[in-house]
Amino acid sequence: MINPEILSEEEKNTVIQMIKDAELRPFDAGDAFGSNNAGKITFIDETSLDIVIFGPSRGIELHPKFTETEFEIMSEELKNWFHTNYSD
Repeated sequence: MINPEILSEEEKNTVIQMIKDAELRPFDAGDAFGSNNAGKITFIDETSLDIVIFGPSRGIELHPKFTETEFEIMSEELKNWFHTNYSD
């Protein structure tokens, strides 16, 4: 699904920019976990985090491994992009 190897350079840049422009809202997913899909974001310094598509918050989420807090990406534009480009 959100495998960077299948996204064009333009798609990667679009998603990255939407994430950069968005507010992050901390939330606690607790033990609840389920999603439409998930992937992994790896940074230049080799750190990584999980991106969860339509998870417990019903939004696009970031799940860092180094914190206990998850973050919802507050971007309707990003949600719509995933619905438009990667919905069944």
